[in-house]
Amino acid sequence: MTMAPDDRPRIVVVGLGPGGREHVTVDTLDAIERCPHRYLRTSIHPSSDLVADADTFDHLYESSDTFDDVYTEIADTLVAAAHEHGEILYAVPGSPLVLERTVRHLLDRDRDGDGVDCDVRPAMSFLDVAWARLGIDPIETRVRLIDGHEFTAAAAGETGPLLVAHTHANWVLSDIKLAVDEASGDESVTLLHALGTPDERIIETTWADVDRTIDADHLTSLWIPQLATPVGASYVRFHELTRTLREQCPWDIEQTH
Repeated sequence: MTMAPDDRPRIVVVGLGPGGREHVTVDTLDAIERCPHRYLRTSIHPSSDLVADADTFDHLYESSDTFDDVYTEIADTLVAAAHEHGEILYAVPGSPLVLERTVRHLLDRDRDGDGVDCDVRPAMSFLDVAWARLGIDPIETRVRLIDGHEFTAAAAGETGPLLVAHTHANWVLSDIKLAVDEASGDESVTLLHALGTPDERIIETTWADVDRTIDADHLTSLWIPQLATPVGASYVRFHELTRTLREQCPWDIEQTH
C-alpha cells in the first residue's frame, strides 16, 4: 500500500484515452498495475478491460434520478474506499480533466479538506483525435467545447465554431437541434463517432438530419463549424429590448417596483 506524502488516503485518477489501446499512456498502465484496489466509472469503453478486477458504477446510471446524483454517489464511494484501503485507482474514459464531472467532484473535495489526496494523471482525450480528423487548430479557430446535456444554456449567444460532447443518444441530438429555432436546416455539421477505434466514422450531414443519421452512443460527438444563429437568439433580443426600454423609455424609467 502506498500512501500520500502526508499519509492521507489517495485516489489515483487515470484516463483510458479516446478508445484504442494505443492511446493509453505508459503512466496509466503502470498505475493500473501498481494499485490493487481499482474502480471504473463505466465498463462501456473499448479499453476498460485493461483495468482488471475493477468495481464499476454502471448500475448507478440506471438507479439514480439525475446525473448529479450519480456523480455524488461515485465520489462518496471513492472517498470511503480510499479511507478504507489507503490508496485506490479510479479509471475514466478519455482524459480525467475533460468533461469528467466525477473527477471535478473529487478535486473539489480535495481542496475542501475532505482528507483524501486526489492524484490526477494526464491522459489523451477524444479532443486530440477530433482536432486531427477535422484538421484544425482549436486555439486559432477559437473552438468552444460544449456539453451536449447543457447545450441550450452553455451555447446561448454563441455563433460557433462548437464541438459538442456527451451527445450519447439521438434524443440528445434532437434537443440540440431544436434549441436553435431559427436554423434553416441546411447548415453543415459533422458527427464524430468512435474516434480512435476501428469503428471510427466521420459523417458529414445537415442540421435537419443530425439526429437521423446514425445511432449515437457514448463515443459520439458533434462538430458545428459555424452556428449561424445563436442559441436562444429570440430570448437574447427580448432581453436587449427590455434593457433598452428600462434605460431609455421615459415611461419605464418612472416605474417603481
